[in-house]
Parts: sequence; C-alpha cells; structure tokens
Amino acid sequence: MNKMVSLKNFPKIDAHFHSTSYNPVYVKFAKEYNVRFVNINTDLKIFPSIAEQEAVALTYINKHQGSFAYIASFEMDNWESDNWYKKVFSHIQQSVEKGAVGIKIWKNIGMEIIKSSDNSYLMIDDLFFEPLFAFLNENKIPVLAHLGEPKNCWLPLEEMTSNRNRFYYTNHPEYHAYLHPEIPSYDLQIQARDSVLEKFPNLTFVGAHLGSL
Repeated sequence: MNKMVSLKNFPKIDAHFHSTSYNPVYVKFAKEYNVRFVNINTDLKIFPSIAEQEAVALTYINKHQGSFAYIASFEMDNWESDNWYKKVFSHIQQSVEKGAVGIKIWKNIGMEIIKSSDNSYLMIDDLFFEPLFAFLNENKIPVLAHLGEPKNCWLPLEEMTSNRNRFYYTNHPEYHAYLHPEIPSYDLQIQARDSVLEKFPNLTFVGAHLGSL
C-alpha cells in the first residue's frame, strides 16, 4: 500500500505567478512546501518595465535554482517604428538565452487603445504580428497568451455570473467592455486567437485562464 504524501511535501507548481519585486518569502515557501513558481512578465503599465520584471525573475532563479522559472514578454510601445521587430526579436533571443521558458502576450493587444493605422483596434491576428509568430514558431519558443476577457466583461455588473469578475471590473472599469462599446467583442477576441492558431498550427500555444475563454 502506497504511503500518502503530505500536502507540504507533495510537489506543486504555481504556473501563473506574478512577482514584480523580489520577496524572500517565496524562496522560503518554495523550499519548505515543495513549490515551483513560473514568474510571468507582462506588458502592463502598472507593473515595472519588462527589463525590471525580468531582472526580478532572474534574481529568484539565482537564489534558488530549480524552484523558479520565468516567461518573458515584450513591450508594444513604439510598435509602429521601423526597428520594432529587430528590437523585440533581439530582446526575446536574449531572454531565452538567460533561461526564459516562453513569451507572454497580454490583453492590451485587442483590449487597449493600441490602434492600427485605420484607427481600428490592433488584434492579435493582424498581419503586423505574423513576423513575430513566425519568429517564435521557427525558434520553437512557447507562447503564453491572455487574450480577451471573460464573457462577463461585456455585461453590466448586475448581470455578471461571477463575484470575482464583478469585483475586478468594479475596480478596473477601463477593461469593462460594457462601458467601452468600441472594444472588439468577445467573439472577435476568440476569432482572432483561433486565426493565429490556424496560421501557425505548430506553434506551442498556451491559452492562459482556461484557454482565454
């Protein structure tokens, strides 16, 4: 008869961990409770810069190698400049060389005011991103994508089916699509994701938050 492993010793992975400043409590927690963390860098304005987030992630790895990994990201600032691809590709290559296990794409693409030249929202299946996905696919770099939001995002607060969603959109009205009818619909967000998967069927693609559904 197999002996039951205690919860403390049972191996655990927090696959979506955000720590934007070093806190030794997580190293202690990793050692004492057999937890491994994947720190996710994100192009989010309330977070430190991508470079700072990456430095923090590498500090965790150096403090306790084996218990920490990280997923790098890139910034959309100046995306229309001529050297955007060169800069982003170089950054991704350097991050992978440092140990990044993938690249994060966030909902600012499709949900924020990153607009294309015709003043429509820049979606993840826009031709602009094809060189990026081709680069990631060719170099076998996994993608973790948070695209769009739950369906509740397009409903008034009182009609939402989740208290957690109601709390989030009460505190983040800028992402509450019901208040911003110009934001592309839930269905368009999912269609854009699926279009990328159809174009790049061999891309290792992880849909954060239940497949971005």
